[in-house]
Amino acid sequence: NHPIVAGNIVGVHNGTIENHQVLRERLSIPTRGEVDSEVLFSVLERTTNRLGVNAEAVKMAAKVFAGAFTIAAVSKVNKDLLMLTRVGRPLDVAYFYEFGVMVGASEERIIRAAIEAVGESRIGKRYIGSFPESTGAIFDVNHNRPLEAGAFDLLQRSLTIFSPEAMAACTAPIKTPTSSKV
Repeated sequence: NHPIVAGNIVGVHNGTIENHQVLRERLSIPTRGEVDSEVLFSVLERTTNRLGVNAEAVKMAAKVFAGAFTIAAVSKVNKDLLMLTRVGRPLDVAYFYEFGVMVGASEERIIRAAIEAVGESRIGKRYIGSFPESTGAIFDVNHNRPLEAGAFDLLQRSLTIFSPEAMAACTAPIKTPTSSKV
């Protein structure tokens, strides 16, 4: 049933939103089924429509949910920004510099197994990191870097997921593979 489309938001989610039925009724959210993801992305769509695709919108949406979840979403209005957040569920990300690609998984070992399957030498330079509990980030996928110099914290703690080295690497130009005609 993923990805879920709710207005301008397209996303995937892992976890359970325990209060999705209450939110559906209170906020008059139309759904096609009984899937909690529909409610989750409808709430995110409403906050990003009001506040834009930014940390405040994601924080506001995440605060209304009871449960454990990981979210990855983009807005059709601003396709260059990827919203990621986690509460009670793990989220590890890998960023492959040479390809300008980011992947996420519930465990780092899954990412490492994928790297091994493809071949270490074919992957090149990468950054792998784990999101601490109750955090999120917004990535500018067009410029291959996280916005706001790292992550935001849903619990108002001070933190940085991305080291200065990782941030510097993220802002470095990405090598684009060249194709040759045969």
